Amino acid sequence: MLDLSLKSYAVLHRIIVLLIVFSFHVIHSEALADSKKEVAENYRQKGLKAYQSGKLNEALENYNKALELEIESPDIYNDTGVLYERIGATGKAEAYYLEAIRMDKAFLPAYSNVAYLYLAAGQKDRAFEYFKKRFELADANDSWADKAKEELLKLRPSYANWVKSLEASRLDQEIREQSRIQFEEDLHRSKQYAQKGRVLAAEGQYREAIGEFDKALMLAPANPQIVEERKKAVLALAEQRMREGTEQAIKWLNSGDTESAKTQIERVLSTIPDTSFKPKEQ
Repeated sequence: MLDLSLKSYAVLHRIIVLLIVFSFHVIHSEALADSKKEVAENYRQKGLKAYQSGKLNEALENYNKALELEIESPDIYNDTGVLYERIGATGKAEAYYLEAIRMDKAFLPAYSNVAYLYLAAGQKDRAFEYFKKRFELADANDSWADKAKEELLKLRPSYANWVKSLEASRLDQEIREQSRIQFEEDLHRSKQYAQKGRVLAAEGQYREAIGEFDKALMLAPANPQIVEERKKAVLALAEQRMREGTEQAIKWLNSGDTESAKTQIERVLSTIPDTSFKPKEQ
């Protein structure tokens, strides 16, 4: 029995040690990967700066250093492709553009670059393919999308209806997204107004609370919880006014002004609160 416990302890100890080693290895690997990405990006930025200054050899040297780190960065491959295209190595440029796309199917610059490369080489069908894809993947505010559309329609004018259909669909999607964002903003503001109304109601400031609930319901009229909270505030305000009116009537009665007391009591009894919410036109 004692031997079994010792064995179990030894096994458990080995498992714990292995877990610690594995965790350290994972953390170390992730930290190393992040470090390599940072170094690669620094080389890319140096290469880009050299390229923009016309120092092509220096740019290529920095891009190669970035590539040697074997980081899957479409930016690095795309920039390297641009450099090779500039020095006339179109085969290498094509390879780097396509590799950037393989790494990230949504990396748009490489689509335009390889499309123009094919267009310059007279490969119109292949150019059209990538201009079309570039246009399909673009969002509504992408200036390069218009350039891609212009080029693909030059190559295939018959695609005019297809372009219009896609643009209409994109516009509809944008409107839906804007409506969703507006709805979420209104909902958030409605919650803020409602919370303020609750605080005021808890403090006995029912008139002010009703005003906040009204603001909340203007933004979210179908919220049953706020409707109910507003109703309670209205009833509480009515009760408060009735109590105050009754106290005033008693004061007049005690002072001998029975007529005023009678009028006040009638006014109190005729006060029936309307708890429904009626949105005001804005």
